[in-house]
Amino acid sequence: MTDVARKVLRRLPAGLKTGLKKAVHPAQRSRLRRALGAKTTDLGLLSVIIPIFDVEDFLADCLNSVTSQSYPFLEILLVDDGSTDGSLAIAHNYARKDKRISIIELEHGGNGRARNIAIAAAKGEYLTFADSDDIVADDAYSSMMKQLADSGSDFVVGSFDRLIGKNHVPTKLSSRLHEHKRVGISISDFPDVLDDVFLWNKVFTRSFWDAKVAPIPEGVLYEDQETTARAFIRARSFDVLAENVYSWRQRPDGKSITQTKGELKNLQDRLKVAQSVSQLLLTDANSSAVQVWCKRLFGSDLTPYFDLVANRGDDYWETLRSGVAGLIDTFAASESIHDSTWESMDPHARVFLSLAQRGNKDAVEAVIVDRQETGTGFEVWLVGDIFNAVPNYSSQIDMDSALESLTCTPESLVFESSTRLRDLQDGRGLVLKGYAFIRGLNSERSNSAIRCSAQYADGSRIELPAVRVVDARIDIEANDAFASHSEAGFEILLADISNPERVKSFIIQHEVAEAQWSTTHRTSPSDFQKLAQTALKKSPLVCAFEVDLGQEEFTISVEWAGSLPSKEVFLSTAQERIDPYRVTAGDSGWVSYSFALRHSRWNRAVFSYPAGAYTLRWHAKDSAKSQPIKASPDVTNQGPLDFLLEHTSLTAWSTPSQAFAVTIAPPLDLIDRSKFGQRRIHKRFQQYTSQTSMGHFVFESFNGKFCTDSPRAIADQLHKLDPEKVIYFSITDFSVPYPAYAIPIVRGSAKWARIVQSASYLINNNNFPFYFRKNSHQFYLQTWHGTPLKRIGLDAPMEYLSASYRSLMDREAKMWDLLLAQNSFSARVLPAAFCYDGPILECGYPRNDALVARSAPKRRAVIRKELGIKDEQVAVLYAPTWRDNAIGKDGIRKFVGYLDGEALGKHLGDRYVLLNRGHHNSPAGGGQGFDNVIEVSGHPEINDLILASDALVTDYSSVMFDYSLMDKPIYILAPDLKEYESQTRGFYLRYKTTIPGPQFASQQNLLSYMVEHSLSYNLYQRAAFVAEYAPKAKIVSNFETLANKLDIKY
Repeated sequence: MTDVARKVLRRLPAGLKTGLKKAVHPAQRSRLRRALGAKTTDLGLLSVIIPIFDVEDFLADCLNSVTSQSYPFLEILLVDDGSTDGSLAIAHNYARKDKRISIIELEHGGNGRARNIAIAAAKGEYLTFADSDDIVADDAYSSMMKQLADSGSDFVVGSFDRLIGKNHVPTKLSSRLHEHKRVGISISDFPDVLDDVFLWNKVFTRSFWDAKVAPIPEGVLYEDQETTARAFIRARSFDVLAENVYSWRQRPDGKSITQTKGELKNLQDRLKVAQSVSQLLLTDANSSAVQVWCKRLFGSDLTPYFDLVANRGDDYWETLRSGVAGLIDTFAASESIHDSTWESMDPHARVFLSLAQRGNKDAVEAVIVDRQETGTGFEVWLVGDIFNAVPNYSSQIDMDSALESLTCTPESLVFESSTRLRDLQDGRGLVLKGYAFIRGLNSERSNSAIRCSAQYADGSRIELPAVRVVDARIDIEANDAFASHSEAGFEILLADISNPERVKSFIIQHEVAEAQWSTTHRTSPSDFQKLAQTALKKSPLVCAFEVDLGQEEFTISVEWAGSLPSKEVFLSTAQERIDPYRVTAGDSGWVSYSFALRHSRWNRAVFSYPAGAYTLRWHAKDSAKSQPIKASPDVTNQGPLDFLLEHTSLTAWSTPSQAFAVTIAPPLDLIDRSKFGQRRIHKRFQQYTSQTSMGHFVFESFNGKFCTDSPRAIADQLHKLDPEKVIYFSITDFSVPYPAYAIPIVRGSAKWARIVQSASYLINNNNFPFYFRKNSHQFYLQTWHGTPLKRIGLDAPMEYLSASYRSLMDREAKMWDLLLAQNSFSARVLPAAFCYDGPILECGYPRNDALVARSAPKRRAVIRKELGIKDEQVAVLYAPTWRDNAIGKDGIRKFVGYLDGEALGKHLGDRYVLLNRGHHNSPAGGGQGFDNVIEVSGHPEINDLILASDALVTDYSSVMFDYSLMDKPIYILAPDLKEYESQTRGFYLRYKTTIPGPQFASQQNLLSYMVEHSLSYNLYQRAAFVAEYAPKAKIVSNFETLANKLDIKY
């Protein structure tokens, strides 16, 4: 009967299957799968304990993963710990569909209490735990229960990964601890396992739990650490699995316990738990376990708290300082801790500890800034056979004598290696290509040795001769700013190996001086088959990639099996799409798609598309759903392929899932594209400050994302008055349109560094990169972007401003020679926000001249035509600002908008069109999908959008100051006003009584008002507002004053 049912389900049409899936609750679908699946042996009842507190966005995912486990003999205890959102309703919904679920409702008391109450109610012979925002891997409980049944151990530990958005990312910790399966071991056999401090990837026998582990500490965070420490040191035996059993979510809202380290209670609880675990281990554990815990505690656990000191108050610093001192005292008398214990810790952590003991908060903040700017790595110098760490900040802070030389054990250094199989296709057969290096240690000077061996499934090993190779691409993949590893490559010919498809793994050994590191790269027969059996293909496949360097275009050839139905093929990222300009059908199902990098963008000619990794995708023309096109084995075998063009660089490669992709990037060579190459450029600014002035101008706006705003207005006027002036514009890449009279320079390139350093005049509306240093001969004009409505600079809440940004703006303001203020209000606010005490020129906002120029009506007509806005249509510009705390589920900053095109059309009719404009600090506004919405977030000129529109809807954006110059309505849609004013940013003005338009707390109220008033111009506080905050700039008449300030002769 089961087999028949399975066959019937398999034969159902796809559409019907999808419909059934949507109609049936996930818990019921899981029950159906269990009923139709193979019978599972009952190994005992497993109680799954899941505390719940305000996780409505994630709870369903967690419960789906638990109820769908292949091991059906579960008791699922959901403990609602006083949730204030919809979590409890979701729990009850699942309980109604799955009888294995029981719900315990409590007042909020914390995870420890909730778990202990559930444990007391549990009836299972085994216990496990899950956090309600995480996911349990498929078959996890079957694997762990079977393992305990086979071994008879007290508990079993599985591996885990991080869930970041939709991506499952392996962690270095889990890879290290779960590299091999270990059965029936104790803490003496594997003390490093103490680093696995989580309850959720373990299954315990109830008898062991009750006798040796319980209870879980209550009233504190990090209760897992003491609990797991008890289990490890008291267990008769436990098992460690290599397979993944759990996915630990990185919350995009930053509300998980591990993501709230900036809260004082979190720090206090961490220190309290650390002291408890330390005392436990010093009393009951062997010296090896004590050393492991000490290295974890001081070498990694406390570092994230030090990193937050600059953003927190003195009470946070004092709590951390005194807590660290107490912990160090706890270990001071232990004979288990030696100099080598400290030398095996991360050097940055050792510096933090030393500075904390001396109470040197200023130096701690300097270290924080440097880590945020240059990264958490460090240079490694080899002196004889001694490794010394040299952090970038070594010369910037007062290092005490004990830390003048940061001697490191090999264990504290990071060894990295990578291997990939390739077919040389030149008669030599298969080759294993890869690299091996120590982060921070320059491979050219390390005199290292690389050895490789192949291990077969039966345990036998053979040595493989490795040939060293030089490959500049290694530095790109290494992401190591502190050392070059271009000489760390190797190749191993596999032609003479017998039965290579039976090789289980390749073992890479790296030797420097007397130290050795090794790692294992597992392989499987399918890895060889992908290379050898190229005939086993699935359509469609990318079979060739060609680049025309002169024309700056490229062609991708795809092989399609069978007939060629009508298809669309394109390259895309989340924000961009590139369509081929030519499609050529060839023989045997081959079709070539040609893509031109030069194109028109917003009716402006540009040389490239925005930088990013573009995946090749296709869909039938009658379908909106697309899917990736995979690379053929031959193409995968060749990649990645790098090409340097005049205006861009291209890399063709295949993703881990074999999808074909093309990365478009600025035109930098391989060396300058790497972090190591970029750091060389950064050091140029910091080390050489006496370049001769060459007389040219460098303009930049919005970090090179646009050539616009007041820098553009000033540059236009300068060129008009003196066309011989040499003007450069800084751009992020060649997707940015720039004025025809200007010379573009790519921000961050070696050429950019030379041009900026030798410029006589620097004009910016934001800030240059952190490594910028102004030379004595240069004049730096700061125009700032927008009149400051919301608090900025040092006035913004510390929580949302990194220490590096505050440091950068402090340096920048000291380098400004002149600050251009839009009005008297800005002249008061801007200097205070940036601690600037230099000259101020109050001459309006140069950018806004275009809004009131005689040519404005003509420009309006041109832009409306370009945007496709008909004469009879009413264009509403929606331009909300960004939110510092708005992070999406994928961990990426998100657009926050409360007005959508569909609602606008329903209320106001088809005559209305919405221009959706996201802030340059957030992604595109997401206005696509409706006929009456034009997504203009990437448009290079906000003035054009102001002219083209008939009304503005905004919230806290400074665009309201500029728009107030127009005789057009302004509406304020700010549902989150209370939160924004009191927590997120705050204002310089009395917001409700000052802003130039009626205010609305909901989209419904706004649209109802617009219907009633029919976009009639409302002089709502407008005249006084314009007089105070938006005087006309008249840069033409004021340019002489500005020129005299800049000492410009024309």
